[in-house]
Amino acid sequence: MTLDTRYLDERLAYLGGQLRRIDQAIAALSLLAIARRVRTVRPEAVTVGLAWSKDGDCLIPDGYYTADGRRIGYSADGACLDEDLWRSDSWETRLDATLGPYCAELTEINQEVWGAVTDDTDPESGMLLDGATRLKIDEVLAGGEPVLRLTERIMIAWRRWRARTASTSESGH
Repeated sequence: MTLDTRYLDERLAYLGGQLRRIDQAIAALSLLAIARRVRTVRPEAVTVGLAWSKDGDCLIPDGYYTADGRRIGYSADGACLDEDLWRSDSWETRLDATLGPYCAELTEINQEVWGAVTDDTDPESGMLLDGATRLKIDEVLAGGEPVLRLTERIMIAWRRWRARTASTSESGH
C-alpha cells in the first residue's frame, strides 16, 4: 500500500483539528465538573480560586470564595475561622483532591476555553490577582448544556472519521 504525501497531510491536518477540538471539549467538561462538584459541597461558593501548579503545567484549586470575595473558612483579614481546615481530611483538602484531575486538564493550550469564565480581579479589593484567577461557577453552570452538545458533536465527528478511516484502510487506500 502506497500513501501519497497529500493523503498524509490531509489526515494530519484533520487529526490536528480534531485534537484541538477534543482538548477544548475536555477543558469545557472539566470546568463543568469543577463547578458542579463545588456547588454540591459548598453551595455558598461563587468562585473557585485557581493558580498555576508549581511546574506551571496546569491549574490547581486555590480556595473557594463567596460573592463578596471572602475565602470560605477565613475572615476578611485572612485569619482561619474553621479549625478543621488545618486537618488533612478537611472539606477543602478533600475537595481539592477531587478537583485535581479536572484542573489538570486546564492548561495554557486551552486557556481560551477557561479564560472566558474566569476573572483575574479580586472582587473585594479590585486588584489583579498575582498569577491566579477565579472560576465563575454560575457562568460555567449556565453554559453546561451547550458544552454537552458541543462535546457530543465532536464525538459524532470523531466516530464518523474513524469509520471512514477504517473503510479506507480496508480498501487499500
